[in-house]
Amino acid sequence: MVKLSGFYLLVFGAFHLARFWPRYDFIMANPDTYHRMFYSMNFTIITLFAVISIIMGIGLLLFRNWARNMLLVLSVLAIIFGLSIFIMTYFLHYMLPAGIGPMAVRDIRGLYYWLEVLVCLVVMPSLFLFFFTRRSTIKLFAHH
Repeated sequence: MVKLSGFYLLVFGAFHLARFWPRYDFIMANPDTYHRMFYSMNFTIITLFAVISIIMGIGLLLFRNWARNMLLVLSVLAIIFGLSIFIMTYFLHYMLPAGIGPMAVRDIRGLYYWLEVLVCLVVMPSLFLFFFTRRSTIKLFAHH
């Protein structure tokens, strides 16, 4: 399970880097300052977490304890962040007038968006917390 998790984090990080890196020029060429700022902040955060995921994936494949600890901390943060997105978007959907806000907020009911948030920020981190806090898994990291 540890190697599968490490491989998942490698693929997850590489997928998000490949998905968002080509869009950087488009983001910076956007004439609207508000959208450029909004999307450049998202790009920076996603790129940072993609690189961290790749580093954690390599560490998990090598059974490094720092990678397990890092995974536990980031899993808790991801769950909090994911749940806060669900709560925040629920209220934003009803508070914003029609046609206001970035596309992600306007199209808040999109199935893809909800599944991505649910799987990446709630389900997988919950599974990581479950598997990486078990005694048998902790023993695997004891010698590294």
